[in-house]
Amino acid sequence: MHYSKNILFPLLILIIVSFCRCNIVETKAVAKKDESNIDTTICTPDGSFKVSEYIVANNCRGKGSITNFSQSVNVKFNAKGMDLGFNWQWPSNINNNVKAYPEIIFGWKPWSNLSTTELIPIRVSASDTICVSYDNIETNFNGVGNTSLDIYITSSQTPSVSLITKEIMIWVKNYGQIPRGSQIASVNIDGVEYDLYIENMNWTCLTFVNQYNTNITNVNIHKFLEYLILAHYITNSEFLSSIEFGNEIVSGTGSTTIKNFQIQIKPVIGVPL
Repeated sequence: MHYSKNILFPLLILIIVSFCRCNIVETKAVAKKDESNIDTTICTPDGSFKVSEYIVANNCRGKGSITNFSQSVNVKFNAKGMDLGFNWQWPSNINNNVKAYPEIIFGWKPWSNLSTTELIPIRVSASDTICVSYDNIETNFNGVGNTSLDIYITSSQTPSVSLITKEIMIWVKNYGQIPRGSQIASVNIDGVEYDLYIENMNWTCLTFVNQYNTNITNVNIHKFLEYLILAHYITNSEFLSSIEFGNEIVSGTGSTTIKNFQIQIKPVIGVPL
């Protein structure tokens, strides 16, 4: 069959466009599949990488002059969510300072210059659901430290270190570590008993310590914020800037595996962010 040039040229353009569209769709599908199968380990001290809406960091912030240590972080995505792993080996009997905090970061850490997500920073009263959840934590801790959330509150929606007003720590597990500061209260949140400590530094540090190392798989951060607002330790005008989760390590060896970690934030309709 023969076609005139007037028919053949538009037909050729249609075939090329269709072929390009097929290639674009296929590329997007491959990229999504690759991200969902990420399995990455960092062994470099203070190394980090961004994945999805998080930064995974091999934080060795308190190592000082110590060189005889090893530490790594691992993240793996699967069909159900994200698994985290921390491994460490630190010397004992040097001092009682925190040597490291291998962690995952969500939001705008005041030491950085941008947020990992569009969901925060927000005003502390702008969400009625701020929940960190996981299926379980498996920890082998031969030494001193904790498993904890570290939350920064700032006076601005564009955080910096100088704008930090509060640091809120929630120790979900304690392995012989003594909290800094003075105990000011005991509080029950979601059926778990916490001792609350306060320490004034360049900002105010508020630490909730799980009294009995009760197993926890959901941490409703908004309920801790509500308590602190009612107790006049924070105000509605301040901002939740970042949420971090990891192991504070003072000494010793160990490993932690966190299964299907996720953070859920649901803004309150009508409340300014």
